[in-house]
Amino acid sequence: MYGPNTNTSGGSILVFLDAQGAYVAQALEHGVVEVGDEVAARSDRDLQQRFDGTAWTACHSWDRDPSGRVVTSWPGYRREYQARTRVFDPAEFSSLAP
Repeated sequence: MYGPNTNTSGGSILVFLDAQGAYVAQALEHGVVEVGDEVAARSDRDLQQRFDGTAWTACHSWDRDPSGRVVTSWPGYRREYQARTRVFDPAEFSSLAP
């Protein structure tokens, strides 16, 4: 939890952590799961595109890795994050255990 692109630019990080905890709890109901490579790549690509033209890409800071990729912050509002993590979708994951 509290991994890449889950830092908030406004509001409480506790909202993000609560959403992550509930999402992980749903995932555990399905056993051990692993995100699919295509799903992960698409999600990262879409996320990084949302930073285009923002302050995150206009300056050099701890938000970016040496290649310039934004690795810390979430580009949207916390309500969007909560909505995206509200329901676990097993179709986006590979089951590793029953």
